[in-house]
Amino acid sequence: MRTKWCGPLVLMMGCTTTPAAPPVDWRVAGGDPGNTRFSPLDQINTTNVPQLRVAWVYHTGDMPAHGPWGGPSEIQATPIVIGGVLYTTTPALAVVALRAVAHHGTSASYDLNKQWTKDAVVTSFHYANPHPQLFFDVTDDKGTVVHWVGELSSPSTMLAAGMSRTTLKAGDEIVIKGKSGKAENPVILIDSIVKDGKPVVGDPNVEGRFINDTR
Repeated sequence: MRTKWCGPLVLMMGCTTTPAAPPVDWRVAGGDPGNTRFSPLDQINTTNVPQLRVAWVYHTGDMPAHGPWGGPSEIQATPIVIGGVLYTTTPALAVVALRAVAHHGTSASYDLNKQWTKDAVVTSFHYANPHPQLFFDVTDDKGTVVHWVGELSSPSTMLAAGMSRTTLKAGDEIVIKGKSGKAENPVILIDSIVKDGKPVVGDPNVEGRFINDTR
């Protein structure tokens, strides 16, 4: 997993309905203390690599165009991932932390005109800055279970709306309403969540609650 970064950091995502894999940390350069460099993730494989598309690009912006350090540059580094956050270094040896799903590009990442409502089962809930992420399973019309990830507003906004890190847990049955991702990946910008017939956050009867009022 040795990677060469040349300027911008590019995130690639598949333009398919392949289930989103649960989060798996890569806490050290070799993947584990034994330096095995093995990952159990299998969402990206030899059959769907050609379908990958650029989701977003991160420019470090710390290499001047002129002077003793100007011109083309590169640095070889293996990023680490902890709690869904990717940490890496730039050509000027600055450390950056990037959360791939919860970036601030709502209109670029989600189809705000495409409403989505589904029955779901919570698999995990990551309540952290900049945006909490809800992982859940949805069973499609063919009976196939698809793993999804939903993005919420900031923790402070969610707390003010009455939602804390203990509000949802694995196994909870919920109804989610929101906006689907433009890349047709199993990701969603959550507008509302209903549990046991009662709103957990947002109003399922109001269009775009979190986009218009709290984002």
